[in-house]
Amino acid sequence: IDSFVKKTDIPVVTSLMWLDSIDHTIKNYIWMIWSYGNRRANIGIMNCDLLIVLWSRLDIRQTWAIKEKFCPGAKIIHVDIDNNELWYNIKHINLKIHQDVKDIVDGLLAFSFWKYSNRLQKLIQVKNILKKNDNIEKEWDFYTMNHIFDVISDICPSKTIFTNDVWQTQMRSSQSLKLSKQQQLLNC
Repeated sequence: IDSFVKKTDIPVVTSLMWLDSIDHTIKNYIWMIWSYGNRRANIGIMNCDLLIVLWSRLDIRQTWAIKEKFCPGAKIIHVDIDNNELWYNIKHINLKIHQDVKDIVDGLLAFSFWKYSNRLQKLIQVKNILKKNDNIEKEWDFYTMNHIFDVISDICPSKTIFTNDVWQTQMRSSQSLKLSKQQQLLNC
């Protein structure tokens, strides 16, 4: 996926369970969506005009409770090897493709129409503005959780596997860890 993201320059978000599927240092990685996701990713996805969904059932944690308001102005293409996932939650999908995601990504790389630079630049600006607010180093004489996970990301070796429990630990680590290509985050 990293090569597809770099070549196409397409903005990318992930779900909670796919956080470690992409290198977080790639400029077009906006972050995680859903109820506990990052504002920058949710702003990006709600304002997109084309959403390509890979490996996700689009359950209520990604679409929120009012499914009809999910990506209201977007054309949605949903790709999954499991046909049941294509029919799980969202009914207003424009194109459902029952196929291995790798085959679709390889096919998409053959096209040269991927030019999202203007939209990507706007999303990167939003990402950077909101990131500054997320990583204020000190708040009332102590470090914020976002800052602590930011430091942990920087000091851990490349093949670190992070694990966590549910609730606040899961949300804070998922929202704040910057995973490199070989790092993994195992959510319970």
